[in-house]
Amino acid sequence: MENKKIPVRKGNWVLGIALDLIRDPLGFLTSVTKEFSGIVTYRFASRYVVFLSDPKLIKHVMQTNNKNYRKGLQYEPLKLVLGNGLLTSDGGFWLRQRRIITPVFHKKYIVSFADQMVLSTQNLIVDWKKEEGKVFDIYPHMMQLTLDIVGKTMLSTNVKDKASAVGPALGVLMGFAINRVRAIVKIPLWLPRSANVRFKKKKKIIDDIVVDIIKKRRTTPSDHLDLLDMLMKAKDEETGEQMTDKQLKDEVMTIFIAGHETTASALTFAWLLLSQHPEKQKKFNEELDRVLGGKTPKMEHVPQLEYTLQIINEAMRLYPPAWIVARRGINEDSIGGYKTEKNANILICPYSVHRDPKLWQNAEEFIPERFEKEKMKNIDKFAFFPFGGGPRMCVGNNFALMEMQLVLAVIGQKYLLEEDKTHVVKLDPLITLRPNNGVKVRLVKRT
Repeated sequence: MENKKIPVRKGNWVLGIALDLIRDPLGFLTSVTKEFSGIVTYRFASRYVVFLSDPKLIKHVMQTNNKNYRKGLQYEPLKLVLGNGLLTSDGGFWLRQRRIITPVFHKKYIVSFADQMVLSTQNLIVDWKKEEGKVFDIYPHMMQLTLDIVGKTMLSTNVKDKASAVGPALGVLMGFAINRVRAIVKIPLWLPRSANVRFKKKKKIIDDIVVDIIKKRRTTPSDHLDLLDMLMKAKDEETGEQMTDKQLKDEVMTIFIAGHETTASALTFAWLLLSQHPEKQKKFNEELDRVLGGKTPKMEHVPQLEYTLQIINEAMRLYPPAWIVARRGINEDSIGGYKTEKNANILICPYSVHRDPKLWQNAEEFIPERFEKEKMKNIDKFAFFPFGGGPRMCVGNNFALMEMQLVLAVIGQKYLLEEDKTHVVKLDPLITLRPNNGVKVRLVKRT
């Protein structure tokens, strides 16, 4: 076994690179990706981290030898928000939950949700008439929309009236979780600090909504063929076991939060990029006119909206909602000939890999055409992995892609979005990548 020495990124003699990573995680990891050839180690306070940016090495950890790796320590604070759901669990429990949940997201089921996705989007833009010609922040609208879609398709519940409470609460929860990830010293949750009190208050808002939805479904069974119904009836193919109420709550919480937060961010950045590139928006509109001919988008149109999908992929390349991945080695390993110790902390940053000039021509430019079918054959699966990769690839990726294509199509038929050049978007790399100060665009009705 070859044992090459992992290059070292030196930092402060006390804290290592901790301050650099805390101050500007995206900038720091992007610079490290460009500086080193796929692997580097650095010290974050007392903890050593192996940072990977070479697709071959990433594949080894996420796919080839994935059984040697569990969720990194960075996911522990996220359990405070999501519980022990599919996103945060590990080992045999994760495998069991994955077996139960995967059939629920099969294409034959999710296609039935297309009409509701379209209807929710149409309902949203009814309220936009008063915004025509004005500059407005599209991000909260995408959050409201994807929350409504999650509620209607996955839970058969109207949560639209709760959007104003969910959005701010979610921001507090995600901010609290990422602060604990980055904290050199973690303050116990039981201490009555203002941050802890605020976290518990906002978490109760989300918990109460989810628990109420499940309770109503348990006491008043319905004939809804939604994801909640499927989860309640689903059984482990090997053991025949069903989920307990606690497991169901954690999975619904994961779907409820992750299922709308990530999609809202991806859609928001897609609109930002289209507003900044009128020639791409023109090509997008031409596809809509050609494929739809003024008709309401349906599931049957989705495969034909090829350029729309290219826009989505390119938006997720430049602004991947899941911008960071952490793993922890169970045993020592050799990653591309580099020896790693038992319990090694592994960090992977899709944001920096997606922008690595060693992997992408004109890496910082918005070029949807790079995702044309023929060109995609030459893109390494671990050079572009917005939904993760290997056995832990996001189970809802097909649902999300279909949703985003339909949302873009419905809005794009009716409106053009023009960039507000006075507004500079700032990125907020929390648990997901968000626009810190929103995305402001001018809403122009298509003629």
